Amino acid sequence: MKTVLSGKYKRTLLIIFFIYLVLLSFLISLSFGLSEALIDYKEFGIEDRCQYSLNQINFYDIQEANKKIIVYKDYLTSIFKLDQITCVNKVTEIQDGWPEIRIKVGYDNSLFQLLKFFGFSIILLLFISNEKLHKQFSLIALILFSLFINFMFSSDFRNPEFPGFYTYEFLILEVLVIYFVYLKIKNPVYLKTLTEKIIGIFFPNLNKYIYLIVPAFVGLLNLNKFNKKSFPVIQEYLISYEFGFVRRGFLGTLFNLISDDIFSIAYLYIPIVIFLIHFIYTYLILKIYDYSTKSPIDIILIFSPALIGHQIYTISGGPANKEIFGLISVLLIAYYSLINNKRLYILGAVLLNLSIYIHEVNLFLIFLMLYMLRNKKYFIFVAFSTFTNLIMFLYNYFNTENINYIADKLCSEYYINFQNMGCDKSYYLRQDFFSSLEMVYSTVFADNKYFLVYGAYLLLALAPLLINGFIVKNKLLTFIVLLNIFPLFVTAIDWGRWLFVLLNMLTILYFHSSSYENTNIKTTDFVNLIVFGLSYLILWRVPYCCVDDLNIIYLLRVNKLNISYFIPIAFFVFSSYKEIKNKKLI
Repeated sequence: MKTVLSGKYKRTLLIIFFIYLVLLSFLISLSFGLSEALIDYKEFGIEDRCQYSLNQINFYDIQEANKKIIVYKDYLTSIFKLDQITCVNKVTEIQDGWPEIRIKVGYDNSLFQLLKFFGFSIILLLFISNEKLHKQFSLIALILFSLFINFMFSSDFRNPEFPGFYTYEFLILEVLVIYFVYLKIKNPVYLKTLTEKIIGIFFPNLNKYIYLIVPAFVGLLNLNKFNKKSFPVIQEYLISYEFGFVRRGFLGTLFNLISDDIFSIAYLYIPIVIFLIHFIYTYLILKIYDYSTKSPIDIILIFSPALIGHQIYTISGGPANKEIFGLISVLLIAYYSLINNKRLYILGAVLLNLSIYIHEVNLFLIFLMLYMLRNKKYFIFVAFSTFTNLIMFLYNYFNTENINYIADKLCSEYYINFQNMGCDKSYYLRQDFFSSLEMVYSTVFADNKYFLVYGAYLLLALAPLLINGFIVKNKLLTFIVLLNIFPLFVTAIDWGRWLFVLLNMLTILYFHSSSYENTNIKTTDFVNLIVFGLSYLILWRVPYCCVDDLNIIYLLRVNKLNISYFIPIAFFVFSSYKEIKNKKLI
């Protein structure tokens, strides 16, 4: 399909483009101060409101005073109130305090979105109307424009102090979707070839480099999280049996056997373990996908923000939550039972039994292990030994006579060696079953918004398994899995973690069911699959816990005014409808 505008419309488009550039230049001149710092922050008053950009304020003594700058948005509506236009990107208020200097900067998201949308639209029409402009150049131009408009008018993009509702991965998504619209109009044959090549990297078999690149990336990313948030992880991993039996103490005891230098454990061995477990977990997910591939939708499933993506996006709880040890164990069982290697799936069963002593949450993976091994040799032995181990663990778990002594010793002997670490994990170790219930009730059940928000995340997490028909065909099994994991939601508020565990369980069962054949996804229209996939993978993420706001930003991570993204999506939906109606493929 070729689209060429007439000379009259080309001239009109160029005039519109010129007007847009003039308007954009005018707004930039109003929004930014190009001169050096003109005023000290302590002298900023009401009369200085909307007169200076952030770079024009002199924060001369913040290092000496050991202060930090916190920047907030002062939301404006300059489209409707033109007198506010001079406040865009300008400082509107400074609150001088210690240890923080709080600054408000004018931000008009409606103006930003409109400028971005009209800019994208004009560029898109220019490329479509000109036969000489090549597809590669159009992509570069879209990226450069997106970077420019975000830097000039998006506070989230420009200032790292802001909460970051508009992130780099979303910028990439937006540009790619608009570029796909351009290709679909300008060169649909090339688009079809391109998308088939992209899908071909992952389906039906993974490119061999994916097995190393993706797990290594996930591992390194979690090392970076550890660098930023090491104290909670170190506390958790240092729990040991040195002062008596305590839940979660097995791993710390192993570290103590390796070294008696607490700092070597904290800053050498723990980071190594963090990298390895994230690498191994991701590698095994990819392996069972590659072995059991059934549908292109499975690509979206394994990279879901509630599965592999959960390790990438989630930072609030730090890296390497200990349920990953149990998940690695059941992944080993799943993969090696699929290829019928009994020695290695028995190893997985042994590791799962040990992982209970690393963290009690791994108890809830026992059902999954027994279900996968139900028809395997040595099942009776595995079931009996697991039951025996479970009795031993629960006996010691509820024998809490010395827990206060052990918690105090961990604090005074271990955690005290690290400056400013605190003893949070000692507090959590003291919590019994009933105090956990009380905390959940006060946080969750007191406000039904918690249910609504995480209910939305649950539906998003399960979407690929609903689309491919697995949940529909396995209603009873899905219900049993939900029932099995339900106690976690009642006894702890980390509902994002439990959704991660839940999706892992269902995904493993899905890939493990080798006899299951997908009949719902048979399309060769990879373009729409990629658009849907990019949207699903980037537009949301599962918070670790404690999100009870129904704001669309939390649910979709996208501002509802971002018309630059939603209009291309509407274009794809409309064009796909027409193609289906006319019984045509791209």
